[in-house]
Amino acid sequence: PWPSRRVSVTRPSIGQGRPVSGLVFNIVLGVIGGFARAFQVVQRRDHSVVFKVVPFQGDAVPPREAKIIRDYTEKYLPGVPITIEVVREIPLTAAGKRQPVVVERPA
Repeated sequence: PWPSRRVSVTRPSIGQGRPVSGLVFNIVLGVIGGFARAFQVVQRRDHSVVFKVVPFQGDAVPPREAKIIRDYTEKYLPGVPITIEVVREIPLTAAGKRQPVVVERPA
């Protein structure tokens, strides 16, 4: 994975695309913060997005929070396929920092 602070929407089917700052996703954590303690947005090589969430409890995203994540992502990344994945943890970088956005390198 390539560290990034932006998710770049470049799929031809949704127009020219535009980079989106990873900071916009921090707002989502503020809204779902009672449910999730951490998140990471991963843009795959196929331009789909995986929204990884670390919940405080349980192993599923409640419907309300899933809708918030999907609606918010659709607002900033229109037309991009999104998957929400619950994970136990999101590893820190070698420098011990959180990496809120990861963009996979092209093959």
